[in-house]
Amino acid sequence: MKKMTFDEYDALVDRLQENTYQCDDWWPTKAELKEKIGSDINSYISFLIWILETNGEPGTEEEIESKRYINKLLRENLKLYDKE
Repeated sequence: MKKMTFDEYDALVDRLQENTYQCDDWWPTKAELKEKIGSDINSYISFLIWILETNGEPGTEEEIESKRYINKLLRENLKLYDKE
């Protein structure tokens, strides 16, 4: 499980949104995510956040499922906390 403060998360999102490369409505399938990430989810937390934070809203059922799956991975593998 990866741990990150809310401030660290916000800074990461700011940096990702300034990135030249954005998702632009690309929602990888569950199979593509499993192939890319494997069991090493902690190394891909920033990638998953990048997909969610730089993407448009999903339009198809497959894209909605992709977003749900990414959110599930983040809920299970990312702990956000206050510094105090």
